[in-house]
Amino acid sequence: MNGSRIRQALLGLAIILNWCCAERVHAQEPASGAVLFHESFEQIKTVNGVPVTRPRPDPESGGHLARPFRLTPRTEGQGLELTGGSNVRYDRFTPISIDGGELSFDVRLLFDMDPNSADRKTKFRNQLYLNFSQPDIGSFSVYSTHANPQDVRICIQDPARNILKLIAVPVDWQTGEWVHLRVTWGRELTLTANGESSRAPDWQGLFGPLPVVDSEFLLRIGTSAPESIQNAFVIDELTIRGPRAGDVAWRPLLAVPTVDALPELDGDLSDSFWQQAARTTGLGDYQTGRASVAPAQVLLAATPAALLVGARVGFDVDRRPEAALTNRDGAIYTEDAFEMFFAPTSGDRFYQFIVSAAGTRFDADYQAPNTLGNVQWNAQWQAATARADGG
Repeated sequence: MNGSRIRQALLGLAIILNWCCAERVHAQEPASGAVLFHESFEQIKTVNGVPVTRPRPDPESGGHLARPFRLTPRTEGQGLELTGGSNVRYDRFTPISIDGGELSFDVRLLFDMDPNSADRKTKFRNQLYLNFSQPDIGSFSVYSTHANPQDVRICIQDPARNILKLIAVPVDWQTGEWVHLRVTWGRELTLTANGESSRAPDWQGLFGPLPVVDSEFLLRIGTSAPESIQNAFVIDELTIRGPRAGDVAWRPLLAVPTVDALPELDGDLSDSFWQQAARTTGLGDYQTGRASVAPAQVLLAATPAALLVGARVGFDVDRRPEAALTNRDGAIYTEDAFEMFFAPTSGDRFYQFIVSAAGTRFDADYQAPNTLGNVQWNAQWQAATARADGG
């Protein structure tokens, strides 16, 4: 990209493209499969009149218990029984990696599983075991259904409660019998119940494309709507582990919103359309890895049939951008230009798009092991550029 002198440019692509994903690197990754959180519900303490759990390895990170609840003995240790509107709430939950990991727990239902039971089809029709959420970003839930059919499910929703992913495993629930549930995530999402599994190989990490970050979550065990759904289960041995070696998600570094309409393609990024686009800044020099000294901002949005890209790039106002070539696929990479590479998959094929400050286009198709692109390949796309006020 030789765009350090372009004040403002807009590139719109009238083709379907997936944006390139990169594997996130953490400064300190936990050991493969290391236990990050374990809640056996063996100890409950009272803080300012509120009962609080004592998990390992950090007993001070416990959840606040809402009554009614009780500790129920089992063969080894005890489980937490939640009934009615009771729940456990962890307001600032941090021991989880969204890029890869595993959570597991045991659960036992307390209500009558007779198919003719009215309660099974009404107040006990769903049982919410776990819900991770970040405000205005999304949520991840593990729950079971008991009307028709009977199963256990994972559901990921955006802030508008649109379902982004739903996977289910059939379970023959029996009153009083323990069921072991296990969820793994990384380069795919898997739900397992008593050894039977359902996979979502197209889902990366815990939250997929949602712009969730590894910071703090609200974790809730039990119902969040006691007026319509009530608890009737015992939960035990809740365990969360870190990423397994070689199974860390390739996740987008930017979540690109889907929009309904296309903007007027004139190079003007002050159009209200671009206010809803995702944006990123702080670009670096690809040769040195250092942050670019030229101010630059890239904006992205998508429709079902197109990817829209806008860019604002600073330049010296005492001279005009250098861009004289007008032939498509000419050597505009020697001029002031904005350049992008797209890799729709993680394979060996990628595509190059360049638009000069004068609006001239260049595109090429690359296929390994060839190092030269196929310039005869021409995609269906449009581009426009404009200089900003005072630039």
